Amino acid sequence: MSSWSDLEALRRQGLRPGFPVMVTTNPDRMTWTLAEIGAMVIHHRPGDVFPVELLAGLRVWLFLGSCDRAQAVVRTANRKGVEFAVEAWCECARSLDPQPVGCSTAAEWWEAA
Repeated sequence: MSSWSDLEALRRQGLRPGFPVMVTTNPDRMTWTLAEIGAMVIHHRPGDVFPVELLAGLRVWLFLGSCDRAQAVVRTANRKGVEFAVEAWCECARSLDPQPVGCSTAAEWWEAA
């Protein structure tokens, strides 16, 4: 399992991970398997500072336990002008979503479709 400081050290050297960076609030078997094959998996503790600047220009998978948390990360990145390709695990849709929104908003869209 990697840490934000591992990613920071890599970026300081001008390097970037080959796989998408996975950020998770709940490490599980899948995250450990990805880490074992060389993916950078960062365990982020809810409430800690989320350094979106380190994700600039990367592909990122967010597994943060809720769409609302993922949406907050995307909003923070947008506010700071940080661009990265994001897909967030949406628990309510049970899929990766490139445009995370809160589950209540997503449910309204599904009902309208």
